Amino acid sequence: MIPSSYVQEEIHRYQDKIKDKDLEQLAVVKKLGLKYLISYDRDLELFEEYKTPRKFIEARRFNKSANFGGGAVIRTILRRVLGKK
Repeated sequence: MIPSSYVQEEIHRYQDKIKDKDLEQLAVVKKLGLKYLISYDRDLELFEEYKTPRKFIEARRFNKSANFGGGAVIRTILRRVLGKK
């Protein structure tokens, strides 16, 4: 979990572009520089990070060299949130 105080700048930046219910998810993705925001919510279609689960799997099939390993992703997120390298 990421505190909303960590993403306040992004929340303010995108608050007029998306509904409040999706705002924190988008803010976290933008703040952490994540490549994908996997969701069925079409309100997020305007953002390049948005992918439906099906599109994400299709991208994974075509890009065998991509590393979607959960452990590596979690470590990267924690390093960014905690400000460590």
